[in-house]
Amino acid sequence: MLVAAGGMIGFELAVPKSGVSTLWPPAGIVLGILLVAPVRHWGPLAAAAALGGMTADVVFDARGWIVLTAALANVGESLCAATIVRWLIRDRVHLGSLWQVGLFVLGGTIVSNAITAAAGALILGRGLTADFGRNWLVWFIGDGLGMLVFAPLTVRVVHWAKSGAAAGRNTIEAALLIAALIPAAVAVLKLSESGASWLPVYVLFPLLVWAGVRHGVLAASAASAALTVTLLATLSHMPTLFLGPASPRLQQEIEIYLFILVGTVSALTPAALIEERSAMDRLLRASERPTPSTRRFSWWMSNSAPSPTPTAPRTSCSPRHRATSSTSQRG
Repeated sequence: MLVAAGGMIGFELAVPKSGVSTLWPPAGIVLGILLVAPVRHWGPLAAAAALGGMTADVVFDARGWIVLTAALANVGESLCAATIVRWLIRDRVHLGSLWQVGLFVLGGTIVSNAITAAAGALILGRGLTADFGRNWLVWFIGDGLGMLVFAPLTVRVVHWAKSGAAAGRNTIEAALLIAALIPAAVAVLKLSESGASWLPVYVLFPLLVWAGVRHGVLAASAASAALTVTLLATLSHMPTLFLGPASPRLQQEIEIYLFILVGTVSALTPAALIEERSAMDRLLRASERPTPSTRRFSWWMSNSAPSPTPTAPRTSCSPRHRATSSTSQRG
């Protein structure tokens, strides 16, 4: 259901509305689940993801062989990206360090996606045609944005749910910040409607960075997802925003991709750095705190140390002392 809903949202946010989505959320949702799930569960998860993708395609009037092939390609690219990212990280994936964020962005959303987008290009072009390069780029952008925006959010939501942490003051503050980001984005886009530059939209970046610095990777990824959905929803009603009427659609998709890429990485990077430093501080404090085993060892050492034995008073054996003693005895 989650994958099907994500696919429907992706089709609704196409710019302009067409059979190809500018953002494909299921790519990130499935990737995020695979990154935290045991490998033995990948088979059932992949089958469920394929079924959800086919459901979304059928709802939006896709027919015939393209439904099955597109679903298989989407699941295959998520499996490939998850395999590469987990192999590179070689640890529990939490995206709470700069190293993990860098490997995820480069290995998963760029390198792996660049390889698997070839299958999507063949599906869009119904074979190897002259438009293969363009179709490859369209597929790369849509699935790359889905992975970049929704995989970190999925990973952190799963970890948050497993931790059982209750919503506190920081959670409410983060939710209010993300909620304020949505009308701010709409207002900036409306003000930029008559322009042809993306520069005014970059004033929203400080809010993304602040969400990550103040509330961590989960808030940064949620803010990035909110901004991305708001941006594409607005552009779906204003398809020529930042473009002239004769500008190609692909140019707009490239600009959208670069904008969201820079914004998401700008939010995740400081958030991961701060979380990594906090984790190191906790480890340092834990290493300095005495453990039960060290307490038992200290008690054993204090109780098993030998007590000092009393010594008899020393008698002087100097020749003068002996001579004095002999004289006193003769007298």
